[in-house]
Amino acid sequence: MATIRRVHHSSIANLFVRSLLADVGEMHGGFTKEHWQATLDFFGNRCAYTGKALAPADIDRDHAIPLNRASGGLHRFGNLLPACRQANNEKGSLTYVEFLRSTPGRFASLSHLTTQDRETAIARIESFMEETGYRQATSSAVLSPEYLEEKYQQVKDLCALIRAEVQSMAPPELMSSMLDSEKDEEEELDDEETGREEDLTDRLPAAYRELLAAHKKHRIGRLAQALFAQLFADGRVAPFVQRLQEKQYSARQLGLYVPVLATERLIIAGQPRYYTEPYVLDGITYYLGSQWNNGRRDMLEDWLVDEVFRTEAGIADASEALMPVAAMSATATQLDSMIDSTVQAAVQAIWNQVKETDNKQLGHIKIGQGIQHVFHVLDEEPAALAAVEHILAEGTRLSMARELQVLRPYDDSSDLNALRLDSKGRPRYYKPLLTRHKYLLCKEWNYAKHYVEWTRIFKAAGLL
Repeated sequence: MATIRRVHHSSIANLFVRSLLADVGEMHGGFTKEHWQATLDFFGNRCAYTGKALAPADIDRDHAIPLNRASGGLHRFGNLLPACRQANNEKGSLTYVEFLRSTPGRFASLSHLTTQDRETAIARIESFMEETGYRQATSSAVLSPEYLEEKYQQVKDLCALIRAEVQSMAPPELMSSMLDSEKDEEEELDDEETGREEDLTDRLPAAYRELLAAHKKHRIGRLAQALFAQLFADGRVAPFVQRLQEKQYSARQLGLYVPVLATERLIIAGQPRYYTEPYVLDGITYYLGSQWNNGRRDMLEDWLVDEVFRTEAGIADASEALMPVAAMSATATQLDSMIDSTVQAAVQAIWNQVKETDNKQLGHIKIGQGIQHVFHVLDEEPAALAAVEHILAEGTRLSMARELQVLRPYDDSSDLNALRLDSKGRPRYYKPLLTRHKYLLCKEWNYAKHYVEWTRIFKAAGLL
């Protein structure tokens, strides 16, 4: 009997984005047999990443910049490279730069390369892109990452809406058959069931990639318990705790029909719906819902990629997670006496105005405006700014792309227009705001991801 794969709406949305990028690639010249032969000739029939001589059976075509919403690569001459099978498999959805500049030892296919070898490979690939006109094509393409993300969310939301509408028509007793039991036994899953059109999970920190790999053949309930144990341990769950206790958010994002987290083990229809293992954050105990469905495994992985570790240029390593609460509290005690009470009052007043949406009638402002206002105050108060810098230097990292800095220093000789751009030429910093201390302030802030993180940082710095 044939297995019918239930595809999650995010996979459909990803496929739609890939289709758009393929269409744009065709509009800008596409990729022909002649293009492929020219590509092989340029790289001397060797892997563009490892330099390995390629046998016909070992040649893969790899997109140097992947066709996904995070990278925005095109299916066009200049972006498809010859790769050995091992390198192609290990690279996954990373860009050629992320792959070749990865931590030594992470990928076996690159183990023989020196740092100079890797940089030479990057330079050769970029030379090829210039020679083929790929750079010019992408600069004139209309599909920006912001546009792709918007369309991805629209398709994903439409699919979720239709699925929820159909599910709402089913009697409750039929819905219960979809729920995973609380048994902690292993279950062999069909390999087809775990396959995905686009896998961005290789952008996750190592600890999370290892958990996903270790539990690939296990029930999703075991995977969920392992992932949430890690999320609580490194503090990444903090910005989402409130929403994970909401039934609507839990159903929409993770496919659970009870809140993902609860402060007590709820009994529904005479059955406990939460695991017995408690998790503790900021002194509050939480329990994880046990009603996971194996057909929704993609939803859990997508939530990690799209929500917890979502950035446009990459994902920060878990080792740089938020500083433990106890350590931050101790730091706050040391720094609090250094901060003038008027500065504290000013920051508190600004932060009280920050809401998810800006309602001018109620005096609300968005988080980006709030952060700008706070740092405008801190630029005039060296002790207060030093306190925040100290917290950040102690290892607290916000959920943002690795290449970005909260504060980017500059001097009188700096090209400020260039400094405001990221590696893809997109402005990621506000125009000079901290002119006294000569810092550019990052502008990539999102209320859902960053409000709790910044609140903890300002409290640790003695500003709240």
